Amino acid sequence: MPLVANLDGEDRIEPTVEQTFLLFRSAKAREEAIRLADVGHFEGAAASLRQALVSMSACESVPVSADEMQDLHAEAVRLEAREYEAVDRKYHGARAMASRDLKADYAKRVSRVGRKSD
Repeated sequence: MPLVANLDGEDRIEPTVEQTFLLFRSAKAREEAIRLADVGHFEGAAASLRQALVSMSACESVPVSADEMQDLHAEAVRLEAREYEAVDRKYHGARAMASRDLKADYAKRVSRVGRKSD
């Protein structure tokens, strides 16, 4: 559900606030995915990422990084295939930190999206 409360009393979506909220949600989803994958619950880990992706997809009026959405999808697919090692845990942690701390440039540098090796 989009955030709509504004200081001027008008109810409308504030793109910056909503984008920040969605990125925070993505970070929380990745942290939850790490927690679940660490105990072997890969379906739950993938579902956590997919829920964040659905939230981002549902909010058309807010510009969300296509890279973030593609990455959430690709990582959910990897988790469903039980592809999860120490490097994946580190990757999700780095992406969560980048989203939570609004470090878009760092997120792009560590992204797997578009790389042929993954």
